[in-house]
Amino acid sequence: MPVTDLYIDEDGYLASRTLDTASIRYDWRRYHARYGKLNEEFTLWLEDCCEHENGEYCSEWIGTWGMYGVFQDAVEEAGGKEVLPLLGHMLPTANGGQYPVEKTEATLVEVEQFIRITRDECARGMACSLQRLLLASLETRNPILWC
Repeated sequence: MPVTDLYIDEDGYLASRTLDTASIRYDWRRYHARYGKLNEEFTLWLEDCCEHENGEYCSEWIGTWGMYGVFQDAVEEAGGKEVLPLLGHMLPTANGGQYPVEKTEATLVEVEQFIRITRDECARGMACSLQRLLLASLETRNPILWC
């Protein structure tokens, strides 16, 4: 598969134009008959094409949905979206999506401010995880992918 066939899909993952186009064009049986072997080889290649496990430079567990609520409350107590506008909107409200690299530097400033002023240990722990993700995003110039 030539390098020009590779691209980053809308979810931020490495993908193949050939395989994605074929999966839309053909039903599963025809796709599997024509592209099954290539799909299998591509999937195996993705597992170790990068020195980082699963191609992830940095992976952080942020918390449960309950912890998300605690975090949002702590952001409100720290001044809310008026004082921390980026941090207040950083976390997704559902699984999936991404956080743009263009907002990384400014959000990092807000996270560091939040860590200094919040008293809630749960929220502080989540903020420290976000800080590591933001630093990795800044270093690699890639968005943060939520899953």
